Amino acid sequence: MEDGCRQLIVMCGTTGSGKSTVAELLSSQLGSPIFVADAVRRDLAGGKINGRMKYSKVMTRITYKNLMEGVEDEFMRGKDSIIVDGTFLRRWQRRLAKITANRCHAQLIVISCEATNPRKLGRLTKRRDTFSGPRQLRRRILIHHTRVYEKVLASEANKLFVVNNNRNKQYLSMRLSNISKLFPKADV
Repeated sequence: MEDGCRQLIVMCGTTGSGKSTVAELLSSQLGSPIFVADAVRRDLAGGKINGRMKYSKVMTRITYKNLMEGVEDEFMRGKDSIIVDGTFLRRWQRRLAKITANRCHAQLIVISCEATNPRKLGRLTKRRDTFSGPRQLRRRILIHHTRVYEKVLASEANKLFVVNNNRNKQYLSMRLSNISKLFPKADV
């Protein structure tokens, strides 16, 4: 396989921006596995969903480090395309993804998911999962994410796509189908 045919596709954005939906749609189009940062964080926290420690700076660093180690292992097992579902709010997190992509001879494709705050809040109130935190804290988490989010720069990735997630899932699926055609094809 030529260098650059592998793809590390990173979802990026605040809570409620539609990252998981985009990841699932792309996975179904590309046949790529999805690595979920919240699942890694939950495993590291011993299954405990709530608590400040789970979202501390130290735990976040450990989570992203373990997440990228899992991605690297999957590339070593022969995968050509991997999707990572996480907020990647900070540049250091995206830099870690870039380092991992380079080590694995993969292109880093960042998909920045955006939506209006009312749309995000609407999604968060409908969630039944516990990854998003307790219902009463989801608004505060969104406000925090919005405040600390460091806008993605084109120089941080080999390719950067911005996806407006204010539309319905059918429109989004069509839009992603067009985007996925732009990804390099790996030899099968």
